[in-house]
Amino acid sequence: MGITGNAVSIDNNSSPYSLTHKLTTSATAAFLLSGWSNHNITCLDQYVPKDRQGAVASSFANAWTYLISY
Repeated sequence: MGITGNAVSIDNNSSPYSLTHKLTTSATAAFLLSGWSNHNITCLDQYVPKDRQGAVASSFANAWTYLISY
């Protein structure tokens, strides 16, 4: 895919993530699907990790804002 930069975790880093577009996480999907537990974690709302109020976890919201802004 030609994505540049080193992998940076969104779990303990914040934007601008060393200006990379290779972001990682150790988060668990909000909804687990047998055999595909992490496949959709970053792209489908029902799988994206949520906070206690049911909103998208701030680390994911911040990562997406960064990715579409830079």
